[in-house]
Amino acid sequence: MQCPKCHAPMHTYNRNGVQ
Repeated sequence: MQCPKCHAPMHTYNRNGVQ
């Protein structure tokens, strides 16, 4: 799982609020 800034392969990071 990569950070949103690293273009995470999963769009779940946005749902989890790890932005």
